[in-house]
Amino acid sequence: GILESDFLIYDRRAGVHHVHVALVFALVLAVACLAVYPHRLIQLPKISAFIPVIDTVHFLFSGIIAAVLLSLSSILRSRALIALGTGYAFVGLIAVVHALTYPDTFSRTGLLGAGGSTVTWLYTAWHTALPAAIIVYTQRKGAPDRLDHPARAILFCLMLAVAATVITTWLATREGAFMSQTLGLGSGRLSYLQYPLMVLIAITLALLWRGERSILDLCLMLTLWAWLLEAFVLPGAARFSVGWYTGRAMGLVSCLFVLGMLLIEMTRLYARTVVLIASQKRERENRQMVGEAVGAFIVTGILLIAT
Repeated sequence: GILESDFLIYDRRAGVHHVHVALVFALVLAVACLAVYPHRLIQLPKISAFIPVIDTVHFLFSGIIAAVLLSLSSILRSRALIALGTGYAFVGLIAVVHALTYPDTFSRTGLLGAGGSTVTWLYTAWHTALPAAIIVYTQRKGAPDRLDHPARAILFCLMLAVAATVITTWLATREGAFMSQTLGLGSGRLSYLQYPLMVLIAITLALLWRGERSILDLCLMLTLWAWLLEAFVLPGAARFSVGWYTGRAMGLVSCLFVLGMLLIEMTRLYARTVVLIASQKRERENRQMVGEAVGAFIVTGILLIAT
């Protein structure tokens, strides 16, 4: 039916052309990071507004993606899309907290009682939550069961995302210094936490790759690939260095794949809906004209017979 052919975007299988385009994008990103890597420690001029601008764009992009996914999930009653939309909602909220707590942006050490390692823990939560949400999405997208009350489930998941953001912020600002000392995590750097993150992202990529891949799956894979490259160039690079700027830009690019796909998909669905409505209207008008013609013919025949 129309739901399966037009709305289940995560069920629409990606063709060979889509895979080739995704591979080209992935290759371009990899070549760019490899070209930057030897120069990643070079310090560049400090732009204090860079992080607020980047995080604001992250918030807007992630918020739009979450809104579209959750809107679709309310129509499709899909648990998979709710999980994915919740992950993006959390990412958008954490991006706001990340901007507020970043040192030398709104204050010397950051707002909300931030310490030297707060942004590192927020970055870790940020880059752990979305792969976890994608893993849930991969496990639920083929499930035949549908939600009975999607609006209630969406509201609950949004409240969960807000609560998770508050708890993460509290842990990062109040307990971040203690955890950093315990684990030997340097301020503002990933240290060895980059490796578990990279492993998690790699596992999520493998789960998306297996089986039949949808267009949405390919976009999510490009997002994770950009994050993997970000984790490759960012660690060890001081703030406002070439590697630091590149990593932040790479993280921003990652949102564009899913956002672009969703906007294109919504535009396509809207266009097809308009065409379908216009076609149905023409069919009704044609049936009405035929009915009027038949009625006139019958009346004329009756009059001729009567005379």
